Amino acid sequence: MNAIPLYPIQTVSLRVGLSTHVIRAWEQRYHVVAPVRQHGRRLYSEDEIQRLSLLQRCVEAGHRIGTIASLDDTALTGLLAPPSDGDVTEITDPIRGLITEALSHVAAMNVAGVEKILEQAVVDVGPERVIEFFLFPLLAEIGRRWSVGHAGIAEEHLLSSVARSYLGTRLRSSVPAANAPIAVIAAPAGDLHDINCLAAAVWLQEAHWRVVLLGANTPPGSIANAVDASGATLALVVVAVQDLVPDLGEQLQVIRNRTGDTVQHLLSGRLTDECAASASAYGFRAVRSPAELRRAAELVVPAAHQV
Repeated sequence: MNAIPLYPIQTVSLRVGLSTHVIRAWEQRYHVVAPVRQHGRRLYSEDEIQRLSLLQRCVEAGHRIGTIASLDDTALTGLLAPPSDGDVTEITDPIRGLITEALSHVAAMNVAGVEKILEQAVVDVGPERVIEFFLFPLLAEIGRRWSVGHAGIAEEHLLSSVARSYLGTRLRSSVPAANAPIAVIAAPAGDLHDINCLAAAVWLQEAHWRVVLLGANTPPGSIANAVDASGATLALVVVAVQDLVPDLGEQLQVIRNRTGDTVQHLLSGRLTDECAASASAYGFRAVRSPAELRRAAELVVPAAHQV
């Protein structure tokens, strides 16, 4: 009888796309697999590799490991089925109406009116989606109007001020544990926009990370220094306007070279397909939506902090 093939954890990590750190955490905390031990080494069967792969795909799809770890493989496969049209979140007509109303308040320089509409959007969309499905589209529309001469710098500055105030309040209201893992967040040198960094900080801090927010126009050496000084395990570079950063690849290379293999590196923002594909050449993983960012952050969180 042929022996069942078994594989070391390093091989499993490469095949599944999970770090050995996360595999051990899932095994120890959630008992998702039970590898055999030979001579002090964990050895995994093909079935266990397939289960880890299913779990990893479900987590990337937005499910929390703590809620799905006990499901069997059939149930996990079901979670990966394409959603029906009714499950797809989009900017609905009522939200478009709120955006239109907010724009009228911006044009009238009515800060209180804009803030009231934002509060209503939080109720209608939910705090976890209001940034992506209300605030960002509103900012984009003001930017579009400014570019064609239908709005001025005052309108853009007013709305940006309201956005910063809201995001800052969100950031201050979520207090991570003192021993939570640390993420450094910054826009690269040449990108003068900080709201995307603030939004990313909100999403990561609400996912139980401590954030070191450097903001806009940060040289790569300064980002690397902040990672080293803070003991961060995640470096997130956020690009709002990619065209303003022609040397983005070189900046990423500097950050990667100076922070090493013990730090996870993410690049987020409105990236072209070419930029997203080339990020890995510089040791960065590209994430192009808030949902992708949250899933990626959950996958790289150190084992001691898995929730």
